[in-house]
Amino acid sequence: MLGCLVVAIRQSLPDPIASSRKKRQLDVLGLVAFALMMSSFLLFVDFAAKKGGLQNPLVIALAASFVFSAIAFLLIEVYWAKNPVISPSLMKHGKVGSYLGVQVLLLVAQFTVSDHFKE
Repeated sequence: MLGCLVVAIRQSLPDPIASSRKKRQLDVLGLVAFALMMSSFLLFVDFAAKKGGLQNPLVIALAASFVFSAIAFLLIEVYWAKNPVISPSLMKHGKVGSYLGVQVLLLVAQFTVSDHFKE
């Protein structure tokens, strides 16, 4: 998340060398929402494995944070951002969307299998 903020600050500072060039505006709000989404997802998976599942209130809060930030990220990228971080048109063509769907299913399968080998 710190890296995302550094990139956002760097993009907002004036560039003395290339002041005549038009810079591409960075979607700071989308970048922050994406960083929150990924951070909360990784913390959710980590704490769910360490704390013993979905009975812990911290794990439930992290899952809710992930869902909320994922919805916020999608809404920002689709309806608000002029230059989105991840273009929604990539998901429409099927190749990228299906690849990401397979990756999510593999991650869920790994998480499920690793949960059964605790005992």
